Amino acid sequence: MNLRVRVDVHQAETLFYRALVDEFGPQVVQRERLLLGDVQISAMFGDRCKTILVEIKKKLDLTASIADGRLLNQCQRAVTGQLSGRSDREDITFVLMIGASPPLHDQSSRPV
Repeated sequence: MNLRVRVDVHQAETLFYRALVDEFGPQVVQRERLLLGDVQISAMFGDRCKTILVEIKKKLDLTASIADGRLLNQCQRAVTGQLSGRSDREDITFVLMIGASPPLHDQSSRPV
């Protein structure tokens, strides 16, 4: 299995990017301008690419992206497999995270 994690270059994803690099290393996690989603996690299984596409939305941005059609457009592009340009060999799972940024570390051991 060949794992690849790509995180969008927007400032909002900086802490998430750093946490992923700490976990998986800079050889696996890269920053680049993504055309779709905030994080793309891809792995090759034979000749097929399996991708988890994560879109992180805060509540106000979720409302705005529904109203202006951006969210629907993103979902349609994910469903049609427009990431690698080879939709016949790519399986995409689209995950929408709503609210605050995802937790960076295990919160259970954190002092109260």
